[in-house]
Amino acid sequence: MTVLGGRYRVLKPLGSGGSAEVYLAEQLSLNRKVALKVITRKGPTQPEAQARFKREALIHSSIEHPSVVRILDFETDGPEGTVVVLEFVEGVRLDEAIAGHPLEPREATRLLLQLAEGLAAIHGKGVVHRDFKAENVMLSDGPEGKQVRILDFGLARIFDADLLEGDGRSFVSNSAWWRRRPRTRLQSSCAGCRRIPARTSTASASPPITC
Repeated sequence: MTVLGGRYRVLKPLGSGGSAEVYLAEQLSLNRKVALKVITRKGPTQPEAQARFKREALIHSSIEHPSVVRILDFETDGPEGTVVVLEFVEGVRLDEAIAGHPLEPREATRLLLQLAEGLAAIHGKGVVHRDFKAENVMLSDGPEGKQVRILDFGLARIFDADLLEGDGRSFVSNSAWWRRRPRTRLQSSCAGCRRIPARTSTASASPPITC
């Protein structure tokens, strides 16, 4: 079996998409399973993809919450190319878990609360996920039942750069995020309405209105 960087033994592929391939691997020093997200040095878009991976790793590493998959390591100068090492979560994707099998209301409420808490932790670091969907949520066994785990920060952006530590701000600036907002404005006609910050998962949504 292939050993990346002398530290991670690749066990099997988990999937691929875009410029990345994901593998199940064993971290030899700690004898634990991890997920490796790898971009090779081949291809004309490798420098851009490498910068995007570094941005994703910096943003992701700032977030610590039980509902968010943890990033463990990041490497750009290895012979294999750019590697993001992630916590391996055993379970099923949320979209697969609920396909044809609706959740009981009590269980659905509990999982939705976990998702809301995870998103709050992400937003609390000045980050918007921008690709939040059932396909990017894992459902695993936890000490108190099923536990959701949010993953894939490849499209994440910063809406409050001051909340992000480190040099992640050099990859996605606060001003760049706001320049992406649409020109169209949501018109409100009710008395006493006010705008509140839009901390959602899409870059196309206008700030919501609350009355």
